[in-house]
Amino acid sequence: MTRTRILKPIYTRRGTYQVFKRVGSTWVLIANGNNNTVPPEVRVTGSCIDDLHPYPYLTDGPLTINRKDLVPIYLNGETRIFPNNLGVLHYVSYKGYCASRSTNSSGVPTLPSPSNDYWITKALANLNLSRPVVDLPLFIFEFKDFPRMLKGLGQVLSGKIRPDSIPNGHLAYQFGWKPLFSDLMNLLNLADSIEDRKRLLMNAMKKGGTRVNRSLGSFDLARASYGDPFIWESPVANGPWTIAANVNWDGYEKAWYTARLSVNPNSLPSGNLETIAARAVLGLNLSASTLWNMLPWSWLIDYFTNVGDMLNSSRGYIPFQVKRLNVMVYQEYKRSLAKLPSHIEYGGGGGKVTRKNRVQSPAIARLAFKPFLTNGQLANLAALIMARALK
Repeated sequence: MTRTRILKPIYTRRGTYQVFKRVGSTWVLIANGNNNTVPPEVRVTGSCIDDLHPYPYLTDGPLTINRKDLVPIYLNGETRIFPNNLGVLHYVSYKGYCASRSTNSSGVPTLPSPSNDYWITKALANLNLSRPVVDLPLFIFEFKDFPRMLKGLGQVLSGKIRPDSIPNGHLAYQFGWKPLFSDLMNLLNLADSIEDRKRLLMNAMKKGGTRVNRSLGSFDLARASYGDPFIWESPVANGPWTIAANVNWDGYEKAWYTARLSVNPNSLPSGNLETIAARAVLGLNLSASTLWNMLPWSWLIDYFTNVGDMLNSSRGYIPFQVKRLNVMVYQEYKRSLAKLPSHIEYGGGGGKVTRKNRVQSPAIARLAFKPFLTNGQLANLAALIMARALK
């Protein structure tokens, strides 16, 4: 059964304004205004669509929750005195007046479709009991670059800085020193990592398995902008805007999952649980994922596709089953104002549009393209381009 619920809409309040003109030595009220003649605009609206299953509720259903909340721009107080094109002085007095288009839905970006295949594959890679904490074969393979890293560090410390030192230094940190220190820290906590993996194995071998709930990370959505300007007020003919603003929407997408993880004790590799856990944590069972990460530029391909996650999900040292995989994706766009020359006090102007989407999936990894790059990935690409250009 599918159920749809609609959030009761909340409408904006309108407010009023008065226009005064200088006539001789006095100010004369020449106009009153409000937006009451305009159909009321919705500032908050939303819906929830979910599939319900009968008792005993062993299966979750799809769920989508949409919400839009636009905070109006309210104008209060008096503008500074200004002349129109004929030189006649005016000023405007506002009382809680809602600026035009500040709750207009035409300026709200459409959220993209959730990247479900991308997140599902990442969840399966995260659930794999054979995933390493420190991929020791890869660590040893990459350690061959350590002398070159030390040479580069020595050049910087000795002051021998060339034009390409800055982008090369950024890349050396991101792909050399940072993962090296991360692996060394994980090796220092190796005993705890092995114990955690052993405990997870023991729980997964229980009847019904164990429930896993983890975050999958996030990435930025493409910025949406509306300008020239998008929001404005000018109640005096041939007068300046009392308020004008462009609108930017910045957003992100994040995901998390829940699943039931189970292991058949009879299918485990030979050896005690601690040995099995240690081999998995250290990646001592050479896999296609390790070989992929050894290839040059594989990291760049993984920026745009999920090949690495697909290979990580297929590590097969410890057989396991994934049941009731639920992936929740949250998307959000938040509004901000830009290029806002104002002749009046104002408040509000924020707002956001959100979506929560839950999907159920069989435990099947799929090749998917990632639609957007994170700020860190963009910085790495910029440093790579700059380093190549300066050589």
